Amino acid sequence: MVWGVRAGLVLFWLAVFGATHTPVQHLPHTGVSNDKLQHLLAYAVLGALLTSALATLRPWSWRLVLLAIAIAAAYGVLDELTQLLVGRTADPKDWIADVVGATLGSVAAGLFCAIVAKWTKKGQEPSSKCQANTSLD
Repeated sequence: MVWGVRAGLVLFWLAVFGATHTPVQHLPHTGVSNDKLQHLLAYAVLGALLTSALATLRPWSWRLVLLAIAIAAAYGVLDELTQLLVGRTADPKDWIADVVGATLGSVAAGLFCAIVAKWTKKGQEPSSKCQANTSLD
């Protein structure tokens, strides 16, 4: 499961990079006209995967959630700025959607980890490495 989470993160992150760095004229029309919704959803998945992958590296805590949000937010800035290199625009509103999405996904994954950690404390077998510290430190 650990390698699956990590591989999923890498593959999804590469897909996001590819999608955001393909010139607009080469992108298929998806029928979804709300660019901000696409950013929000993509970064929600990225945030959840990033939080889950971080939880495989060290004992879980809410700091992992904050770290995942910070990493996703920093990548969102880099992503927007490097889109200029392929003839796309850097839109601050896209970055805001990225951060909101990453926050939603990271918090959802964090809540899942908190539940797993609570079950682990009650003597049940954990389904992942989302165990350990449930405090807000």
